[in-house]
Amino acid sequence: MNQLFDAWEKFGDEDKNRLAFVLATARRESMSTFLPIREAPKCLTDEACRERAIGDMLEKRAKKYGKPLRANYALPNKEGNRFYGRGFLQLTFEDNYRKTGRRLGIDLVKDPDKALDPQVAGEVLVRAMLDGWYGSRKPLSFYINGKKIDWINARNNVNPGSPNKPITAAYAMDLAKCLRPAS
Repeated sequence: MNQLFDAWEKFGDEDKNRLAFVLATARRESMSTFLPIREAPKCLTDEACRERAIGDMLEKRAKKYGKPLRANYALPNKEGNRFYGRGFLQLTFEDNYRKTGRRLGIDLVKDPDKALDPQVAGEVLVRAMLDGWYGSRKPLSFYINGKKIDWINARNNVNPGSPNKPITAAYAMDLAKCLRPAS
């Protein structure tokens, strides 16, 4: 949690509702651990994640959402690296690792596991959500600002197709009630 608050202090703004949604996203995407993790549940190593992501997990997702996957992001690139979800935000796909690495000034394509570093993961989470790097490509302020708080559709900022919008929204509403300015 301290890494998330540090990232918010450095890259965030004064809106406690946006902070609540960022924290809710971290909770949802980290299996409630608030740690930057690998995507596939219970995958502790690259090899285990690789095998799980390549295998039945992606097939199950295709069936669940009723559409073919646009690419198998767990297949290796020519250097042998795989780009399944990592971090607080579950960064996926080689192009997203490349663009994110450029924005942060680090090479995430050469070493995708850098996305698991708590400082890197925290910066990715906060900056990506506030600036609208993924999903709808709209900043979080599009959904949560002084005029409106759209907890459900704020999930579009990261993952427009997510079936977990109500879960993340509930987490965010609970967290918003707990947050108050530091004295």
